[in-house]
Amino acid sequence: MGKESAARRRLGFRVVTALLAIFAVCLWLTWCAPDGELAARIESEVARGPGTKFRLADLTEFEWERVHLFGPYTSPETIEKTLGFSWCGSVRTEIQWSESITLLVFVKGDSVVRHVVLRRGRGDFAGLSMKSGTVAFTPKESAFEIREGDHGWIYVVLDQPGAR
Repeated sequence: MGKESAARRRLGFRVVTALLAIFAVCLWLTWCAPDGELAARIESEVARGPGTKFRLADLTEFEWERVHLFGPYTSPETIEKTLGFSWCGSVRTEIQWSESITLLVFVKGDSVVRHVVLRRGRGDFAGLSMKSGTVAFTPKESAFEIREGDHGWIYVVLDQPGAR
């Protein structure tokens, strides 16, 4: 009976350890997952078409101090250097290999509170980051306008009253 009891305890320990490991992996995966709902809200604003104006601050339901925009082919090292801290999501998006996405990273203090991966074909923020590398905006500065470019390409630009 003592051998059976010890074997059961070892088996129970292994099962609990395996469940904890699975939980930790799931937590890590979701912690670094992009916010699909916010992406849908942004894409909905962009879909309203040229002339539409919106503020990222009005589309977010969480607190943030700045949003960083990273354009195509931005390396994880550049992302982390720009943020000023290490972030698991810097290696979890395809931005370092892709020209088809823009990464928006919302930061409060020294941590990422949310991030969004946006397809450039549904509204291109990349022009903002391509002019100067990466850019960041506070909630008050996060006013944008939708413009149509060549061949119907839709751009998201800073809303600068009086500028055309």
